[in-house]
Amino acid sequence: GLQPTLWRLRGGPIYSAPFDRVHATECFVHKGRVVKQARADHAGRTLHLQGHALYPGFVDAHVHLEWYGMQARQIDLRHLHSWQEVLQQLQKYTGPDTGAWIRGFGIDDRHWNEVPRYGDLDVLFPNQGVVLERIDRHAGLANTKALQQAGSLNQASAHGWLDDRILDRLRQAEPTPPEEVRKEAFRRALRAALSCGVTALNDAWLTPEAGAILASVLEEDH
Repeated sequence: GLQPTLWRLRGGPIYSAPFDRVHATECFVHKGRVVKQARADHAGRTLHLQGHALYPGFVDAHVHLEWYGMQARQIDLRHLHSWQEVLQQLQKYTGPDTGAWIRGFGIDDRHWNEVPRYGDLDVLFPNQGVVLERIDRHAGLANTKALQQAGSLNQASAHGWLDDRILDRLRQAEPTPPEEVRKEAFRRALRAALSCGVTALNDAWLTPEAGAILASVLEEDH
């Protein structure tokens, strides 16, 4: 049935700026907006917070929406303890060879006793571009195929990490995913943000093209 236009929220601490104290123990939400009090002719329902705190929506000042959404299509390399474990995880990859590059994210080498070698990636994927990004996304690894397409083969050593400059070239050279894939990435990221209570954000890497796709998603899903 139709959702009620008025909700009464009570039974827990309700915070508003500044957040150093509780501002109320109940509030009203009318048509999606918090109001100080409800009119008598507004029929509604009560939602008991059961002791849980209620906050205004959070603001994330630095996000990469499309990158985050695309991670669902990439190989998760977090929590691996060596370069050999990374290679073992890559060997499990069973995606189609459609010309799209293989992407991995989340490598954390702070406690490794070895240095990655690009030749190992060439053995596994000689004909398909591979780019693996470190957990901070400011360093990465790539195979010969990807480096050749980015025109950066001569600037990469046989081992060690690629810096931001080469990673940017790789991102520019990588085949662009279909628009529907990019839309779904934005939708996935927005759902994740809302699930964490984030209701406003600033995308720190939004090109005009990506911005147009995001605007289309927001319009379609409004």
